[in-house]
Amino acid sequence: MKKTKFQPYISFVMTGRNDNYAGNFLERMQTSLEITIRLIEKFELSAEIIIVDWNSPKNKNLRKTLTFPKNLKNSIIRIIEVPSDIHKRLPYSNNRFVLEYTAKNVGARHANGEYILATNPDIIFNTSLIKYLASKKLSPNFFYRSIRYDVKGQIPANYSISEKLEYCEKNINKVYGYLGTLSKKKILEYLIDVLLYPRSLIHFFPFVPPHTNAAGDFFLMHKKRWLAVRGYPEIEGWQQIDGIIVLQALFLPLKQKILGGPMKIYHQEHPTDPNKNKYRSPAVEKAYKRLMNLKKTIIFNSKDWGLAKYNLTEAVFGRK
Repeated sequence: MKKTKFQPYISFVMTGRNDNYAGNFLERMQTSLEITIRLIEKFELSAEIIIVDWNSPKNKNLRKTLTFPKNLKNSIIRIIEVPSDIHKRLPYSNNRFVLEYTAKNVGARHANGEYILATNPDIIFNTSLIKYLASKKLSPNFFYRSIRYDVKGQIPANYSISEKLEYCEKNINKVYGYLGTLSKKKILEYLIDVLLYPRSLIHFFPFVPPHTNAAGDFFLMHKKRWLAVRGYPEIEGWQQIDGIIVLQALFLPLKQKILGGPMKIYHQEHPTDPNKNKYRSPAVEKAYKRLMNLKKTIIFNSKDWGLAKYNLTEAVFGRK
């Protein structure tokens, strides 16, 4: 894979597969990319968006089905393809079409940005958040998290960028916050989480309890730190692997900063995956226990993490 000459400040990393995941997948992804790219350009944030196209059906590559603006000044879009023949060779691939965290590791491994932001293809960043990233106030001594706001309904495709963001803000129905998930249906559960917070203080002492709620939608830290922990653990399971890297960063140790207040990420709601496991796999459970017992970073991956042994195809769009 050829190295690009462009040296961005932020690498946005996500993965997807052209299989209409949870319905209207391409529409949700196209909306997310459109808003992100336009805000990047507006605030002159030097950025690359890396999409790891994992195991898409034959002749349905994302580079052929997504559309991108041309002649961008501050950003590029890179699509790295992991074909089905490579997917089938990997452990734990027999019951999942996408190995999400291995895919994000591919993106992180090939990222050129000073900082790497792992996110998902249906996440929308608001104006305040992109403006903050463009201010270049990030520090390698921190890892960064955000609060996720779920948006009900489908965002109208004919809306302008500002109208789409306004729609998101006016149609929030669930908040994935630091102390728990808040919605009209789960107020009692949220209050219990708040009351149990002192127990977390004891559990994590001398560290501040990390924000692991919906961690896969926004996790940002310096590239050197990603390389230090070798990305997400490439272990059996799916649920809550995103929280493990938060603990790895915490125990490096790095300081945590939650980008809250006016800075928001919106999630376009969709039906839940019926195949989604609602529990930690034994491997994930073991990883959490080891980290919490030692309260030191553990490296789970080999030096070949992120499919380093494979020569992957890449397509580049945008900035010349």
